[in-house]
Amino acid sequence: MNLKRAFYTILMLALFTLLAGCQAKMAKKVTDVAQNQGSDQFQYYTMKIANQDKDANSKAHDYIELAKVSPADQQNKVINETWQFLTQLKDDELQSILIYANETTLQGWIDLLYAYRHNSQPYTPVETDTPEIIAQKKQTQHEQLAQALSDWALQYPDHPAKVLLPTLTHMQTSTPENGVIKSKIVALFLPLNGTSHIFGETIRQGYLSAKSFYPTEPEQTVIVMDTTSAPLNTLVEQAKQQGAEMIVGPLIKEQVLAMKNLSPNLPILALNQLDNVENDSNINNNNVNSNNKICFFALSPEDEAKDAANHIYAEHKSKPLLLVPQTDLGQRVSQSFARQWQQLTNHNPQSPVYKHTFEDARTLSSQMNRGEGISLAGEMINIDGNTNNATTNNDPQTSGQIEPMPLTTESNSNFDAIYVYASYDELTFIKPMIEMKSDWSLSSPSAPAMYTSSKSDSANASTDFYYDMERIQFAEIPMIVNQKAILTTVPEDMIPNNVKNDYSLLRLYAMGLDAWRLANHFNQLEPNQHNVLAGMTGQLSTTSACEITRTLTWQQYSHGVAKLVTDAPVTHTDTPNASATPVQNGQ
Repeated sequence: MNLKRAFYTILMLALFTLLAGCQAKMAKKVTDVAQNQGSDQFQYYTMKIANQDKDANSKAHDYIELAKVSPADQQNKVINETWQFLTQLKDDELQSILIYANETTLQGWIDLLYAYRHNSQPYTPVETDTPEIIAQKKQTQHEQLAQALSDWALQYPDHPAKVLLPTLTHMQTSTPENGVIKSKIVALFLPLNGTSHIFGETIRQGYLSAKSFYPTEPEQTVIVMDTTSAPLNTLVEQAKQQGAEMIVGPLIKEQVLAMKNLSPNLPILALNQLDNVENDSNINNNNVNSNNKICFFALSPEDEAKDAANHIYAEHKSKPLLLVPQTDLGQRVSQSFARQWQQLTNHNPQSPVYKHTFEDARTLSSQMNRGEGISLAGEMINIDGNTNNATTNNDPQTSGQIEPMPLTTESNSNFDAIYVYASYDELTFIKPMIEMKSDWSLSSPSAPAMYTSSKSDSANASTDFYYDMERIQFAEIPMIVNQKAILTTVPEDMIPNNVKNDYSLLRLYAMGLDAWRLANHFNQLEPNQHNVLAGMTGQLSTTSACEITRTLTWQQYSHGVAKLVTDAPVTHTDTPNASATPVQNGQ
């Protein structure tokens, strides 16, 4: 009897387990079907909206349906596109939209648009207005807009468009400075979705928080435009409709070129560089006309390589060897360094630049494990982009000529400087691999001086790394060098932790801070200005084509700590929470 009862118990447990498994599979199948249906519906409404031009009523309803089936990573983009669509509608088109009693979301969108339009018309001063009156009028308008949007939020507490309110209410009035109103409406063009969204979002955070770092600087009205949400010409028109007086951005190089070609009749501070802008007569001519003025501000490796050439030359070095990745980026870095070195040495053939390429950290690790080191050998860099296996001829009768030879080796090279463009991980292999092939340590005063880019500086660098890199110099932006002092001037949570703990992001955040200040002083920027601004990303200057160049701060690893290089120019930042250093014309 007990055996029979045990048999039935086991049988029932098996049936329950089988039933539970079937239910789980069925639930997963239902979920998969729902997800596939949601994806299909998202594609359907996306295509329908793209192919529908004139029917405002249908398109408005389609945007509402699209939001219902949007994946989580597409929801903000859909919200932005919905708002951009509605802001382009004329009054008669807006009135053609039919709203039924249960369509609360659509009604909320329409009410938000009316509230914004009725309270955001730019104030037009009259001749009798004093600066104080203009400031008061703008302040009153700002308060009216903020109140109208606050009332809307109370009426629609769960509306998806609530995420737009911080942008729409960022209508700041100006602060009189020396009796002159200097505020401006700036359209900030950044990628806030897609593969580059982390870069765009970090710059946006820095830009919008800049006022907290520099409270005495003029305030700005900032209109944030997502460059992944619509074509550039559409975004430019929307920015103009909202009163933009200037564009900061875009960030992606191809979009910078497209923006230049658009000639939007607004001043532009592009957040990337273009090739050969010095020879572009259109840019030079546009910079004479303030409405078409364009300047370029970027954190480019090429720009950092120029600064490294300046610093190494200032330390009286004459024969540098570059260690760069075997990539297109490595080629651009070496070319930029060599061009600058050529200018510094007045094209002296006795002082060429050589380069040695390496692969990634994984390859370096394998080579090191096999006992393979890195020889101080290099190919001479030609400015046309080629390299020659060559070395300087030491024969007095033919001195100064360059003759083809095998790669130079450590026994006959006489390199007195090594510049390494590498990541933190790559540098941990490169230094010991150089020493494996040499009779000395790079920490020895008799060894060639070694310099590295900011790419190798990491917030998570170990104590051992600091000791291992003894005597090596590295470049960094002032915000990171002075981070502790700077962070005491702003609220502790001003900079997100993920940004503080990642120097690559912190540099972009600092770029946002400097871009905000450059926008404030944009009318004063002129070609060939030296030390325009003591920024968070470096000492800023301009070239003949209004490219913003940076002089970085150089430090040296010494007994486990990083110390400023005392015999090199130290790059200071303008003290946050203090009056800004004025931009002097003609410097």
